[in-house]
Amino acid sequence: MEVTIRELKPRSTVVELGGTTASQVNAIRRTLLADVPKLAIEDVEFHLGPIRDEATGKDYDSSTSMFDEAIALRLGLLPIPTDLGEFRRKSDCSCGGAGCPHCQVMYSIDRKGPCTVYAKDVVPRRGREPRDPRAGRADPSAVGRP
Repeated sequence: MEVTIRELKPRSTVVELGGTTASQVNAIRRTLLADVPKLAIEDVEFHLGPIRDEATGKDYDSSTSMFDEAIALRLGLLPIPTDLGEFRRKSDCSCGGAGCPHCQVMYSIDRKGPCTVYAKDVVPRRGREPRDPRAGRADPSAVGRP
């Protein structure tokens, strides 16, 4: 196998592989993806039924034609930028893995009416934001990129 580094940046690398098969390259790709630590949405909680908007006093019905599992799967695929120097793994955190702003970010989607929800609508919950303001928000430009 021949490996040529075409581009080397702090957040990305472009390599050219020669003398190999597609299955070998795919195995390398899967290994790299598995070994890179990443922040991802893990648990999703749905509130179904009537919801009262405290600001206006209006009642809304929380319903969708999509299954909860399909929505949760899509949320789990959102790329979440993370400064790994500022974020701790739950297993290494002083909270013992219970969840705190050092090791966990909680998100909320607050949309009303018939609408389409985009990655930019998934925002960290107040009081549970990451310490680094650049981290923890979904990167809408990365959605759908190969």
